Amino acid sequence: MLVASTCLSYGGVSAAAKSESHAFPRTITVTHPEREGDESKASTLRCNGTSPCEWGVFGIDLYQVALYLEAPSRNGREVIESDQVKHLELRFSRSLSKKLMQRAYRASFRANTKQDPDPFRQRIDQFVRLIPTVRKGDRLAFTCFPGQGLEIRLGKTMLGRIPGDDFGRLFFRLYVGPVPPTKMVRRGLLGLSGNA
Repeated sequence: MLVASTCLSYGGVSAAAKSESHAFPRTITVTHPEREGDESKASTLRCNGTSPCEWGVFGIDLYQVALYLEAPSRNGREVIESDQVKHLELRFSRSLSKKLMQRAYRASFRANTKQDPDPFRQRIDQFVRLIPTVRKGDRLAFTCFPGQGLEIRLGKTMLGRIPGDDFGRLFFRLYVGPVPPTKMVRRGLLGLSGNA
């Protein structure tokens, strides 16, 4: 429940958190799966927003998260439904076990597929099996390529790919949809502030 369902963001972001959040580059370049090694056909994505994430009443720092898009947007539904390359990166501030990570993602998927989970059940299982133990300093990245599905990497290591644009939309719904980890994380990733 720590990563995607009971994570509590900073209400007021500390100086240390701000500096860590700003460590994300403004732009990144991703190469499409079918175009590995062809730099000329890569996509440049811009940072849409970042957020720190804490857990519990003592504000245990879990990770920093950033959202990158080809066409930045402050509208969650537009981000989810848009047919563009999307990239989400988590930078961990502490180690979390595979069991804890998998439990958190499963709970978050359950919260975001209450109406009709059946079309996603097998792919959610596949996704959860790919989620590893993470160590402090690790980077877990998720990149959605239209027509290619969702690619998952730990650092430079490819963990796997989940097929289907519909699954890609579901994954980004976990972070910028109606049931995100917290409202603060959603607002941060959408580049919003205050109560927007």
